[in-house]
Amino acid sequence: MPDLGSIGVSVGSIDDPRSSLGLTGYPRIYRGIRLPGGTSPTSEWLSPGGKLDTDGEPSPPCFNVLMGGIFRFKFPVGPGVRGVSIRARELSTLVPRPKFRVLKNPTMGISSTLEATAPSGSGWFTLGPLTFTAPAAGVITVELVSFNGDNGHGDCRWDTIAIS
Repeated sequence: MPDLGSIGVSVGSIDDPRSSLGLTGYPRIYRGIRLPGGTSPTSEWLSPGGKLDTDGEPSPPCFNVLMGGIFRFKFPVGPGVRGVSIRARELSTLVPRPKFRVLKNPTMGISSTLEATAPSGSGWFTLGPLTFTAPAAGVITVELVSFNGDNGHGDCRWDTIAIS
C-alpha cells in the first residue's frame, strides 16, 4: 500500500479501515458530541443533544444542546464587510442567556471578540448580525455558548447560521 504522506503510513489490511489510519478503535457514537476536557488531555466529556428533528427555524432540524457547552466552528469568508448571524432558542427564561460570538482575529479585521446575547424569552431569536470588515479572504471562528443549569435550563437550540 502507498505511503499516505503527512497523514500516516498504511500499516495493515484494507479490510479494516482503522489499520490504515493508525486507530486502535472506532469512536463511540452517542446522541451528543464528544468533547476533550477535564483534568487531563485524554479525558472527554459528553454533551447530550445533537440533531433535533422536531424543532428548528425556519424548519426542523436544529442543533440541540441539553446541558450547556461551548461549540466552535470555523467558516471561510471573502473580503469586504461581513455579517454573521444565527437563530437561537433557549427553552428556559433563566439567566445567563445563550451567547453567539465571532472570535478575535486581527488578520480578518476582528480586533476584539464580537458577541450577541439572546434576549429574555423562550422563542426563536436572531443573534447578530455581528459585523466586521475582512481585508482578504480567510477563516473566522464562531462560538455557540449554551449554559448548564437545573430545572430545564440548558436546553438550547441553534439553527440557520448566515454569513453575508
